[in-house]
Amino acid sequence: MEMTPIESAPTNPDGWVEIAAGPETEKLAGKVALEAAGHSSLLLYNWNLLGQILDRHEDSLRKRWIKKTKTWRKTILSKAWYSDMPLCHRPDIDHLAREKKKLLEEGTLGKRPVNTFIWPYINMEDLIRDKPILCLLNTRARYSPSTFVDHELEFCRLGLDTDTVIPPLKLNGYTMHLDGETVESYGKLVTWGDNSSPRAGFKPGDGMLILEIQEQVMEFLVKWCEAVLNKPADVLVNEFPVEPRLGPVVIVSHWPTIEILATYAPYVIPVETNFYRLKDFINARHSAAQDHLQTLREDPGYFQDTILQYSEHRAELILDSMGNIHWTYDNPQFWDRTLSTIVDNAYHDVAVWDVLAKQVRLVLSLQKKYAREIDPRYALPPEYRKHVQLLRGLLLHSSKNPHTNMKNMLPASPRVRNLWERENLNGKMMARIRCDIDEERDPLLWVYLKLQNDDEYHRYGHKDLVDEMEKLVFAQPEQNERISLLIAGQFSDLGLSVLMQHEIENYHPWAAEFKLDQSSDIWIIGQLPKLYSHVLEFGRHRLSFTLNKVSHPFRSDFSYPCDQRQTRDNAITMWRAEKNLDLFWEEVDKQYEAMTGKALSETFAHHFPVKHELERTPEWIEPYKEDFIEMDGRKEAKVKAKDLTKTISSLKRQNKNSPTKYAASQAVLLDTMKGVFKLDPRAYRVFKALFHTPSDEDGPEAISWGDFLYFMSAMEFSPLKLYGNLWHFSNRFIRPTQFYAPQPDSRIFLRAAIRMGRRLRRTYDWHPEMFVLDNGKGKGKSS
Repeated sequence: MEMTPIESAPTNPDGWVEIAAGPETEKLAGKVALEAAGHSSLLLYNWNLLGQILDRHEDSLRKRWIKKTKTWRKTILSKAWYSDMPLCHRPDIDHLAREKKKLLEEGTLGKRPVNTFIWPYINMEDLIRDKPILCLLNTRARYSPSTFVDHELEFCRLGLDTDTVIPPLKLNGYTMHLDGETVESYGKLVTWGDNSSPRAGFKPGDGMLILEIQEQVMEFLVKWCEAVLNKPADVLVNEFPVEPRLGPVVIVSHWPTIEILATYAPYVIPVETNFYRLKDFINARHSAAQDHLQTLREDPGYFQDTILQYSEHRAELILDSMGNIHWTYDNPQFWDRTLSTIVDNAYHDVAVWDVLAKQVRLVLSLQKKYAREIDPRYALPPEYRKHVQLLRGLLLHSSKNPHTNMKNMLPASPRVRNLWERENLNGKMMARIRCDIDEERDPLLWVYLKLQNDDEYHRYGHKDLVDEMEKLVFAQPEQNERISLLIAGQFSDLGLSVLMQHEIENYHPWAAEFKLDQSSDIWIIGQLPKLYSHVLEFGRHRLSFTLNKVSHPFRSDFSYPCDQRQTRDNAITMWRAEKNLDLFWEEVDKQYEAMTGKALSETFAHHFPVKHELERTPEWIEPYKEDFIEMDGRKEAKVKAKDLTKTISSLKRQNKNSPTKYAASQAVLLDTMKGVFKLDPRAYRVFKALFHTPSDEDGPEAISWGDFLYFMSAMEFSPLKLYGNLWHFSNRFIRPTQFYAPQPDSRIFLRAAIRMGRRLRRTYDWHPEMFVLDNGKGKGKSS
């Protein structure tokens, strides 16, 4: 069947059919209802037919598709789709980019291929791969079309926002229902009567668009089956017996990544908004922000590394047209600005993520309070809705700082700095791409310029752009090597905030109302200064860190050989570094109190649920020999009874507020009575690095990030790669955590591993005595 209604739709909102209530409205409504019934009838017919084909041939379809060449696959896809199939991933974004370039170069603007914006996921680059088409086939056949109605509009959002895709009509006073699996219910047009709620369905124009989208997808999948098996549909159904049903297609066999999940999103079951998942993300990120600030105050080596990273991402280092760096580089003003940015960002992140953690907890408590009233047929309870929207607003606010940092820092990043040129504009340092660089051919620059330009950032959509950055840059090794650790971290935070904001914006069926609720938006804007009053105050007072107080960060004053053998000389060096670091933070605290009249620790105390004392190098004593006991013919260090007691009691404390009983939490331990984790050799080697204690034996120089993932998996965590270099580790029994992977090198050097181990100890109360080597079949899973 050839489809024309969408393609012939008007290209501007003035072309919508809009008729007020009256006879003409009723006449148009009758025509719409008839046309909707036609679309629904064909759609449901093909849906049932597709299900019957898969009942008999899904195994054959999978096997045949997997073993065929890309050339054969391309022929099949072209034959099944009703028009020329776009070649690249996200052809809608690609077309807008080429359109802008053509407009700049030629001054002309061609007609947009509307279908490219309606079905951006129907493209050769994605579907020619092994699994996307198989996932689409399985989900669309096994689940009712109503499962996907809200998400059909999401995937053509760019087309709708740019007025490339226009719903076929605008009909007031009517709602279209897309429920059930019959022609009478799926596409039913109803008036706004006293006993019906317009909230329960779709605008007729949106409903018609959804029906036409789904009709074409179903027809495409039936034709694809016919082409792959080289038989007509009636033969495939009538001449073959029903086979055992297969399960869903497995997308990833190892650790999932957000890039893979985003790529497969149009082809699988829609992910429903889950505020418990958001709570896990937020709490883990809040914990990481606290640890970053704690470590800046505690670890001189980490403090020095952070200064080095920030100093290498300042505009002063970008060469001007004469090939010179800025004259302020490496002077007191330069270091004042660098140190001030580090301190501002550290306290800002702790406060922002703490406010988000409290807000998501409030949303969950209100969700529980109004559980009986939350019904898709009706509006959300006002109190609950207001705080869901506030959470969305806070997430939008949380994305602004990393977004700004990305814009300012990336041009000065060491591996791409040579692409830029520094210039002064009204006394302010600015960076622009060199004239001889073609940004359209550079994936990193192409996406960065979209992120950097606020108009483009909103035009393309926050979520689409961070997905493109992840796919074109971080998922490509040659591009990923150009990204520094600091830039990766800023993008990770931006991506995480955008991801959670996107999930709330798809809180169906109520999400559409959020964008139209201007009164709540005004209320949210008024809440921000109240929630972040002390953060805003902190930002207004720029502290000045004089070098005679701080010392030069590249001298040996902050040398901290915590990864080297324990000697008296090393202990003295570490004491000196710790003293210098304490002097710096004393200066910070002193200046803040002088400017505000309040102590910095007191101002931010409520953002720290748990306060950790600073760890300092103990008084030097001569090394002593560890007590050993014989076990199975080999020596094992004794497990201290006090540590074992501490471990079990800490597990009780962690889980006392959890819905999971403590008995289930004990299941995490392989040997609960002994309080010991048995690790295979690979996982045990990682443990030795994470919990390395300077002694007569040197630790490993480095471990790989893959080995760390293996260790966390052995400890019953499920790793998920989020945006950039951020990984989320969830566990069924204990709270999740997050770590940033090393960037661009995948090695974790011993000093960094020790810091990671310190954080694991603080978070989970893990201690070295809890881990032993199991030379048999260990807990770790084979790679």
